[in-house]
Amino acid sequence: VSRTTLVVFDWAGTTVDFGSCAPARAFQNVFAERGITISSAVARGPMGTNKRDHLIEILSSPNVAALWRKQFGRDWQTSDVDELYHAFIDIQLQTIAET
Repeated sequence: VSRTTLVVFDWAGTTVDFGSCAPARAFQNVFAERGITISSAVARGPMGTNKRDHLIEILSSPNVAALWRKQFGRDWQTSDVDELYHAFIDIQLQTIAET
């Protein structure tokens, strides 16, 4: 007779937040705070990459790059990624608490 002795869940997307809604909303919110609207599909596109690379992927998409240029009058820079990443962490923690 075999008995299960351990079960491990990926708490982030499997058990607590199926579909990873909290991080997608957090990505949308961090851009919205800067006057840039991104869809859920754009926010989810790079899902699975680390958050900093995820932001770079979003910023590198032609549509978002154009929106950034229109909003700020220049292309995004590494310093923008740093600022977005730090803001994202706080927003994600708030979003998780709301989920």
